Amino acid sequence: MAAGQSRRFGVDCKLSTPVVNGQSMLQRVVGAVSSVSSRVCVVYSGANKSVQGSLAPQVTRSIVYPGNSPGLGDSIAFGVQANPAWGGWIICLADMPYISQHVYQQIAQQGPQHSILAPAYKGRRGHPVFFSGEFFGALTALQGDSGAASILKDHKDRLELFSTSCVGVIQDIDKPADLRAPS
Repeated sequence: MAAGQSRRFGVDCKLSTPVVNGQSMLQRVVGAVSSVSSRVCVVYSGANKSVQGSLAPQVTRSIVYPGNSPGLGDSIAFGVQANPAWGGWIICLADMPYISQHVYQQIAQQGPQHSILAPAYKGRRGHPVFFSGEFFGALTALQGDSGAASILKDHKDRLELFSTSCVGVIQDIDKPADLRAPS
C-alpha cells in the first residue's frame, strides 16, 4: 500500500525518502517483499507521480488508484479487487521499511495455513498481515482510514500471531523523526 498522502511527514512523497544504503522507503519494502514472492502489486495514488519513479524493477504489477485514495481501507480494497485470483493477500505498508526479509518470508510460508496471520513484537501485533481468500469480500468492501482493522476486530479468533524480534513490524514512518532505524 503506497497511496497515502504523507500529510504528517510534511512532503509530497515520503516514500521516496532514503532510509537504508540510499534506498527509498518504497524501494526497501518492495525489495524485501519481492525477495520472497513474485506476486507483488503496489497500489499508489495517481496524484503522486514520484511513487511510480521509485518503483523497483522487480515489481510485477503496480496499479494506480484514481486521484487520491480516501484512506487505507479503500486502497486495500482496490488492490485486492485487482488481484482476485491470488486467493490470499499479504497487506504490506510502504512506510514500514524496517521489516526484515525474514518476517516477510515467514508470512509467505505460513500464511496459507491460516485464515489471518501476523507477526507480533513483544506481544504487540504488527505488519504485514496475511488474509486468506475467505476474506476477499470483506477486504474488497473496506473503506476509510482504518485499513483492515475492522476485519481483525471481527475475526480476532481467526488471527494467528507469531513472535518476532524484528521491531520494524510495529514501526511505521509518519514523521521525519521516525526515520531513525530501530535498535
